[in-house]
Amino acid sequence: MKTNKKTIPFLISLAIIIISLTPLAVYFYHFHGELSNNQANWSSLGSFLSGTSGTLLSACSIFALIYTLHITLKNNEKTHNLTMESIKNNERQIKNMEKEFSLKLFESYIDAFNSILERKIYAINKKKHSSPGGFH
Repeated sequence: MKTNKKTIPFLISLAIIIISLTPLAVYFYHFHGELSNNQANWSSLGSFLSGTSGTLLSACSIFALIYTLHITLKNNEKTHNLTMESIKNNERQIKNMEKEFSLKLFESYIDAFNSILERKIYAINKKKHSSPGGFH
């Protein structure tokens, strides 16, 4: 059975309503559903309902807290795993950037060396083609 995101909150709300109304139904069933004009009877009903419903709803709150903690831990674990994966990817990227920087630096050294060689070759060729008297 597949449940969607709207079904679960509805079922939880329904369960809370049933849990809240059960003590009231038990009370009226036990005392034959008569409404009293006596203030002491209403006080007894209030004490009974707060004692039973309060305990049941507190238990539901504890279970909800445990469930929330479970979900939080699961999400934290996923976040931790994603963070660790991101760190590994960043480390690989840094290594690649260091290699690329080394290659670019090496290329710049080669370009500088080629430039120096071209100037020297040009200077040597210029000396060979020039004659002492300025004639070719």
